[in-house]
Amino acid sequence: MKTVSITKARRAFGTFIDAVQREPIIVRRRKRDVAVVLSMAEFDRLRGQHGNELQSLMRDVSRRAANRGLTEQELAEILAQR
Repeated sequence: MKTVSITKARRAFGTFIDAVQREPIIVRRRKRDVAVVLSMAEFDRLRGQHGNELQSLMRDVSRRAANRGLTEQELAEILAQR
């Protein structure tokens, strides 16, 4: 994965955005990695991939909670305390 300084990304923003369409790029500021910029297509792919995993996890947790007798009301009370 390529790395570019924030200054260079600003100066050549159009070129930077074009490069991001090919691969994610790490942005550095003061010798520290501060961000990763990726294409919208890659973001959508990751969001979809992890979104499915999250949905599966949520269903599993919900099923386990219901099996242990946790009601919607009890869950709402727990969440309200946070």
